[in-house]
Formats: sequence, structure tokens, C-alpha cells
Amino acid sequence: EFAGEDIKWDSFGNSYIEVIDSRLYRLIKSPDYGGFELKISSNSEKFELFAFTFGSFQN
Repeated sequence: EFAGEDIKWDSFGNSYIEVIDSRLYRLIKSPDYGGFELKISSNSEKFELFAFTFGSFQN
């Protein structure tokens, strides 16, 4: 429901992203503004997060 454009799904219904390039990844797409929880984990010891960008646009 809130999956962004870069979210993929495995055969068990688990969501994941495949990080290929150093770029902005769209993880969440929600029409609602509010408090939510995002959990991120990696199977790589070399995985690093440098920035989060959150935005909101209302007409």
C-alpha cells in the first residue's frame, strides 16, 4: 500500500530493494502525513546510509 517505486517483492511477500547505484531510492509513497516507522536492514557488511529525505506536498 505504501511501497515506493523502488520496492520489489519476493515470492513470500517480503519487500526489498536492490541497491545498484549511488542514488536516491523511493521507498515510501503515502498520501497521508503522519508518524510512521521504517525498518531497514542489509545482508551486506558494506551497506551504508548517508541521508534520508522526507517530503510532503499538499494541494
